[in-house]
Amino acid sequence: MPLPVAEVTDTIAAMWQSESPDGGVAPSEFRASQMNLILHFGRSTSQKEALTQFEIASRFAQRYPCRIIVLCPDLDEADDYQLSAKLYAQCYMGESYNTKTCSETLLLGYSPEHLNHLENQVSTWLESDLPIYIWLHKVHASEMIENFSGILKSCRRLVYDSSLEGDADKSAPWPSYLNVRDLAYSRTLPLRQSIGQFLSAYPPVDLIDGLEGVEIQYAAERVGESHGLLAWHRASLIDCARKTEIKLDDKTFKTRVLEDSTDLELDVNWTYNDSKRFFHWEVKKGINLGDLRANFGKGELTFPFSIKLLEPEMALGEALFF
Repeated sequence: MPLPVAEVTDTIAAMWQSESPDGGVAPSEFRASQMNLILHFGRSTSQKEALTQFEIASRFAQRYPCRIIVLCPDLDEADDYQLSAKLYAQCYMGESYNTKTCSETLLLGYSPEHLNHLENQVSTWLESDLPIYIWLHKVHASEMIENFSGILKSCRRLVYDSSLEGDADKSAPWPSYLNVRDLAYSRTLPLRQSIGQFLSAYPPVDLIDGLEGVEIQYAAERVGESHGLLAWHRASLIDCARKTEIKLDDKTFKTRVLEDSTDLELDVNWTYNDSKRFFHWEVKKGINLGDLRANFGKGELTFPFSIKLLEPEMALGEALFF
């Protein structure tokens, strides 16, 4: 429902009230928010993208009941543009009536001239006794740092997507107290679990002795995932090197974009100083199962593994809480 900005909090309070056994008014027993989630769209966000992210947030709220505040910049730069609000309430039924959960989403439309006081407006909409999480979609880090310094101090975690933003947000001068996470890396959790399970069967020396290169090739839309996986490979193998006192050159690790004509999303290759040993796995577009192949000097092995990335709402939960 569209409504004046000033009436939002009173409307929410009235909406969730229900009759108590004594005939009075009591808060709804089904509304038990766990957190505030601020979803902030940048000005380059398309209508289709915004709807997709909104639907992800709605599915996320089914698992983690929350108050979602969606900040929607309007490209209309008219001097008389007014802040606009919409309230979207939703309830989800579980296997029984007693497992119903409810949450609400508040949408705030604003123009660039409102940026300098947008934080104050958002603050009035937050549930003050609950933690604050922020999800950025095509928002410049500098804009957040400049205009939301107060909310950032109270933010438990901020997430962005490096497959959309590149490395700009990763290298931004975020406050030292802010916990910043990458959605692209979180999406790779099933891959890291499967590959880690396979590699854990080998002694560290078998993995790194004679290792000359680790290269991840990636489709353009998987740049964030590739960089995250490369960092994971680097950290894991450097830890192996530390345990065996074998030195690894940082030049061992690199990424490269795939040709557009390929049917692959990710292609990972480890090379050694002899032609017999190798480690290889790949992710093909539209296929959820695959094989990784390896020979660490004791014969070639093939290991089937799941190559499905986390669903968007699950990746959001992984980035926010783990």
